[in-house]
Amino acid sequence: MRVRHEDTRDQILEVALELFVAEGYETASISEVAERLGITKAAVYYHFPAKEDLLLTLVGPFLDHVDEMLATAVPTGHFPAGRRKLLETYLDVLLKHRTLVCLLSRDVSSLNHPPVGQRVKDQTRRLESMLAGPRGGKAAEVRAVAALGVLRRPLVHLPQQDLSDFCSMLIDGAMAVLSVPLPRKRPGKRPQQAAVS
Repeated sequence: MRVRHEDTRDQILEVALELFVAEGYETASISEVAERLGITKAAVYYHFPAKEDLLLTLVGPFLDHVDEMLATAVPTGHFPAGRRKLLETYLDVLLKHRTLVCLLSRDVSSLNHPPVGQRVKDQTRRLESMLAGPRGGKAAEVRAVAALGVLRRPLVHLPQQDLSDFCSMLIDGAMAVLSVPLPRKRPGKRPQQAAVS
């Protein structure tokens, strides 16, 4: 398959993403990208000096989009309306970049590059903190992690499924997780004090 010079860069990215998702970032090679496009490896390296440059170029817009969302989000505290808005906005971002979400979630090797892995970790921590609230404690942290999982897992584990009709259900599920009450401790027998001799 021959490509015009002006289209080469975009098509390299498209093929690289397909290969990274199908084979994993570490396994996919520049040679395969070149072969699929009917160009030389040198042509790929002309646009992307290293395979890592391909990865950074691919995931950059998604990570930038999450950063923009976090920069404009209002701290939610424990207010349901604020939490719901944050979850809705985040789900929109995930759906827009669904293929990249699948890549980063399924392929650990793609996160082994500090510019990518560190940003993903930082963004996830910020989201969890915003959902947990300033005085949430450990239970709120667990709820926040679980709520984000409610949004992410269907996108990753059902990659061929159109989820547009299920967005409200996913948001409702995440909100339900955030409001789960703490389990009450069952009253038990108090330990007997040792006899003082």
